Amino acid sequence: MPRRLSAVPLVLALLVSGVAAIVPASFTAPARADEVYAVPEGGAWIVPGHGWGHGHGLSQWGAQGAATIGKSATEILSAYYPNTASGSSAGSIRVALTEAGAEGYPPHGGDDHRYECDSTAGPLNLRCDLEVLPSSGLAVRDLASGASMVLPAGADRWGVNVSSAGLRLFKLVGASWSVVPLGGSTYLRGPVRFSGPTLLRMRYRDGTARDYRGVLDAVWTGSTRMARVATLSLEDYLLGVVPRESSSSWLPAALQAQAVAARSYSSYVRGHVAAGSRWDICDSTWCQVFGGSAYYPVSGGGTSLEPASTTAAVRATAGLVRTYGGAPIFAEFSASNGGWSTDGGTPYLTAHPDPWDGIAPNSVHSWTGSLTAAQLQARYPAVGRLLRLRVLQRDGHGEWGGRVLAVQLEGVDGLGRPTMVGRDADGSPITGAEIYGTHSWPAYADGMRSSWWTLRYPPGSPSRTPAAVALGADRVELLQRSDGGNLEQRTLTAATGWTASAPVDLGGTLVGGPAAASPSVGAVQVLVRGSDGALHGRYSPRPGAWSGWSSWGGTLSARPAAAAGGGRVDAFVRGTDGALWQRWAGPSGLSPSWAKLGGTLATGAAPAATALWPGAPYVVVRGVDGALWQKYYRTGQWSPWASLGGRFLDDPAAVATGSGRVVVFAKGQDGALWARALGSAGWSTWASLGGVLASGPSATYGSDGRLSVFVVGIDGHTYVKTHTSAWSGWVQVH
Repeated sequence: MPRRLSAVPLVLALLVSGVAAIVPASFTAPARADEVYAVPEGGAWIVPGHGWGHGHGLSQWGAQGAATIGKSATEILSAYYPNTASGSSAGSIRVALTEAGAEGYPPHGGDDHRYECDSTAGPLNLRCDLEVLPSSGLAVRDLASGASMVLPAGADRWGVNVSSAGLRLFKLVGASWSVVPLGGSTYLRGPVRFSGPTLLRMRYRDGTARDYRGVLDAVWTGSTRMARVATLSLEDYLLGVVPRESSSSWLPAALQAQAVAARSYSSYVRGHVAAGSRWDICDSTWCQVFGGSAYYPVSGGGTSLEPASTTAAVRATAGLVRTYGGAPIFAEFSASNGGWSTDGGTPYLTAHPDPWDGIAPNSVHSWTGSLTAAQLQARYPAVGRLLRLRVLQRDGHGEWGGRVLAVQLEGVDGLGRPTMVGRDADGSPITGAEIYGTHSWPAYADGMRSSWWTLRYPPGSPSRTPAAVALGADRVELLQRSDGGNLEQRTLTAATGWTASAPVDLGGTLVGGPAAASPSVGAVQVLVRGSDGALHGRYSPRPGAWSGWSSWGGTLSARPAAAAGGGRVDAFVRGTDGALWQRWAGPSGLSPSWAKLGGTLATGAAPAATALWPGAPYVVVRGVDGALWQKYYRTGQWSPWASLGGRFLDDPAAVATGSGRVVVFAKGQDGALWARALGSAGWSTWASLGGVLASGPSATYGSDGRLSVFVVGIDGHTYVKTHTSAWSGWVQVH
């Protein structure tokens, strides 16, 4: 948090006296260009998000959701690909086999050769080959020369590898490979094709094998590079695609929609390959996943990759595609669009809300991941030490304003000079998808899954939360746990511009931050959770005159809260059972015992308290649902628990601003300070006061009508924001 934050994304006029209620006088939604996320204290953001993938076209989980409410495949396809018609497509397709074997061939030449292997590349000088297991009727043919032969029995494997002179046919017998000439030639220009049986079994370098329909080609692509390509009918190809892209347990309508989408996509891609291309499509997520017909692990046995349900879906939609202008469409699809499809730049890939995407329970409609400053610094080293991430633009669709389109990173270099990185090395803007790709799932278990994300701050250290007490019109006592664990007191006065005095050591060994209240004019009661787990207190009847420590007993599981008035102090704590407990002290001493007020507080959550009237304490806590809950005492009894809503990361603060009026503050999931106020006309709505907090707040209300809220920023400094007729900016206290 900088020394002064004058730009707050909304204006909240809190009228704290002489009016019926404290309400927002004006509300200006923050512009998306003003989304600024300072690096958290621990260097890691929490990242909530929606969807998995780009969000264009069909949502696979959305299709399943639609099927569960009775939608047909045609209805599903018409919704996800508007402005299209039904058509037909047939023929064969050439598939570059890349990912299925996972043998780790080094890529050659970047993206231009990602589907090839290189016999000379890589530290292990891996041999680049196509290996096929023998079977009855297996034949081989060099398509360049026309030379062919039916392969005889006796070989354990047949293979083709590549060198700078061309392709060579080999056979393995026992442990020995030997060259097999074809048509009198040892080196072949290829493609060299294996064919014959309905299923060809291809062995991968990791020892696994897969069955493929059609034919298998070893394609010499130049120098020492080759590609392995399966050529098969479009319908047979889809038998190996649909179960890889959708769950075979899904309903028929969802699987049929996937079959038509995959057929349309394949037909479009096949029709738009460059002249001279040696394949039409790949078998990985770069295109659409194709696994073949069966899989055989090293340990033995085999598994069919063509389940009956997906095969039925392919057969039921045989030849069907979606068309635009009479041609198959580029029918992109993704696992989940999160509730909004995205604009794919065509009349049939449009942005629109998707009511189906969240119907079927799944883990990708909404998710939570993480992102660290270190990861961004590694990917964008020009930023130096990252200070903040700024979201410049979103697509405007859905929660938080939709998917992130443009991002800017801001930091300092090694000399402390400001840095700003908003473009990649090629000059293109940094996109939300690139940020997602920096730490993506499933490569990382806590990775991001799409460009539809926002950033949240982790819970701060409750030990740093200050306790503030107003003593008259121009004095505030600020009590905090020091880094050494003892209690420190600082005095703030109007005369010093609310800058804190040097700390006074009050001793003790605190677990978590303190609580404090003023039971009478000029007096302060401070309460802390000691190292023994019990509640302890010190009392000051006037400035500078502190009693020794006294024990209030109990066993606390979080920082305490205190409310005072009329000479009495009420202490509230979270017990080890998660419930709220109360004990009070007055002129006659401590109450006989602790009283249980019930409820279930979030783990480690501390309550907040104030007094609405003398002898009428008010308590607010953070529940297990993340929302705030209130309870108050009046006419001799406690009210039931009532929700104040919201979702918060840290402990709240509450301060009375007159008889029956109270303001509640809390750190929101965006790391900012949020406020809600109660007056005679009821509660206002939650409104943001900005800032980026490292811990929960503390608040005071002085006799001059000054409302002050104190927080610890992510830079470790303590800040105050005050209100008399309007809110000030954030000012550093110490």
